Amino acid sequence: MSKRAAVLIFFLGMFLGAAAMICFVRESLLAEPFFDIKISHIFQSEVQIFLGVLVGYFIKKFTDNIGKRRDIFLKSLEVLEVEVELFYAKAIQYMDNKDKGEEKNILINLKKLSQKIGFFEKISNASDCFRGNNIADSINSNFLELKRLISDSPFGKEGEQYSEQVKREFGEKYSDLLYKVTEGKLFLCR
Repeated sequence: MSKRAAVLIFFLGMFLGAAAMICFVRESLLAEPFFDIKISHIFQSEVQIFLGVLVGYFIKKFTDNIGKRRDIFLKSLEVLEVEVELFYAKAIQYMDNKDKGEEKNILINLKKLSQKIGFFEKISNASDCFRGNNIADSINSNFLELKRLISDSPFGKEGEQYSEQVKREFGEKYSDLLYKVTEGKLFLCR
């Protein structure tokens, strides 16, 4: 049985019960002192119950929508986290032993990661879920730093290797990016 049918049956039963009570009062089937209720009181009680159920329904609907929105954000952050980890693994492998075929894969992974971050920025800007928090901007700036570190000087040049300082900075920026993604997840779960 659907929710709407259950609510309809509930209200139908409530109004039939009120009609039965009105009949009992009119026909004096119950003693007057025992059951001294006016019709306006019954109607007022039913209206209050109806409004209470209606407000409860809209509050539930609103919280369900917020929950769905948070689920979308969490899912996009999880996808982003997986993409960042895959990119980092391939980038470190490329930095250690530069292979000509890997350069194209790095560029493809950078493009994918950029698209995922762009998607997250768009949905976070369209919603007020991250209002007052610059998580999307900090994720994007950390990604741009990560991208700069891998695609600068020795990228695509034969013979040149990445320095240890660049590798260390790359690892730090990767950690910062993962930290910001995790911070976004925790912000949504509070």
